[in-house]
Amino acid sequence: MKPAPFTYQHPNTLAEALAAYAAEPSAKVLAGGQSLIPMMSMRLATVTAIIDINGIAELAKIRTTSEGVHFGATVRHATLHADADVQRIQPLIHRALSYVAHPTIRNRGTTLGSIIHADTSAEMPA
Repeated sequence: MKPAPFTYQHPNTLAEALAAYAAEPSAKVLAGGQSLIPMMSMRLATVTAIIDINGIAELAKIRTTSEGVHFGATVRHATLHADADVQRIQPLIHRALSYVAHPTIRNRGTTLGSIIHADTSAEMPA
């Protein structure tokens, strides 16, 4: 099956992405797409617009402090898993990501996307 028709935007800055979302609040935001794209393809989700945030560098950053780990919306499972500071500050994140899917999904899927979609097959919500 194929997804229903939708419009596609690829902003380069966070300001552009926020403006695109403000103009079309029913749009879905695309980062990894490991949950969203299959749902669209099976028409379990009908999306009229997609805002692809993969080109926004600041959303791919990981910041660790003594209080915890902060990561952007486009941080991949594999990137978060490999970060030495994340392993040191929040070892449970590192351990949990070891069990998420398989390497292809870990290289493309985003941890925040898994949590937001609450996709039980994504394993992170558990």
